[in-house]
Amino acid sequence: MIFAFGLLGFLTATSIGVDDSAANVDPGVSSSHSPSLHVVLSTYGSIGNYSTDTKSRSLSGYATLSSAWVDYYTVGYNSLWLERGDAGGKYYTQHLVSARASKFFPPRITLTAHYAYLDEGEIQSFSARTIFHWMGGGVSYWFSPFQVAGSSFTLSHSGGEIATSIVRGFFFFEVTGGIWATTTAILSNASWTPSLFSMHQTISIPFGNSNFLVATAGAGRRAFYFDDENLILYNQRVVQTRFVQAKAIVNIAGGFYVIPSFEYNGHDEYSATYGSLGLRVVF
Repeated sequence: MIFAFGLLGFLTATSIGVDDSAANVDPGVSSSHSPSLHVVLSTYGSIGNYSTDTKSRSLSGYATLSSAWVDYYTVGYNSLWLERGDAGGKYYTQHLVSARASKFFPPRITLTAHYAYLDEGEIQSFSARTIFHWMGGGVSYWFSPFQVAGSSFTLSHSGGEIATSIVRGFFFFEVTGGIWATTTAILSNASWTPSLFSMHQTISIPFGNSNFLVATAGAGRRAFYFDDENLILYNQRVVQTRFVQAKAIVNIAGGFYVIPSFEYNGHDEYSATYGSLGLRVVF
């Protein structure tokens, strides 16, 4: 199952990143802002279809408090449920509560910490209700206002035992003329799998004032993965082998943004497609 597209920050002409994640704001550019507080509120709805005839639905909401567009504090909530005709409709629900803090230490270091609480519901005659805790941290180093490298780690545990460990490394940079790219490498290990490795490539292309097209493609192998940057959970036990996402960040008026998105996921045993629509308000 996937929690779809709960993304944290936003892109503006003066706060540029690979996508609309709070982790990807350029302190070299943003530090020119006054040290005022800003609030970003967003909500998302998604519909997913699996090749196994299962359908998923999710709703999420996020609130971010930012200081001068360099420090970020985010809380989020997501509810997801699965439906099948041969199961009588909705047969499974899960809930995710998440939080992330990002603090910039001049002149070049950003430190982050994150936590998530996952409540997986019961699937009758198959699996019992299960609680997971996800937690970790990360560090980024700004070589310049246009190049940053970083890494993060995440552990999940349930019932007093470690379920997964994840290490993520990335390099993000401006290609040219406001086009940004990110290369991400992910090493993960679940208690029921060997070590898994995957890589993602993202590119962000501006069009007009505060509007962006963002495309991501990934290949490799990962399972039960928590994206600590965007607070998105891919908690399928089946190994994911490929990933493609395309989205637009469209400024409607003032601080209002609409974010349509499409995603394809390939797994060892099935595939899934997701469509999402988000609304963001920036104060």
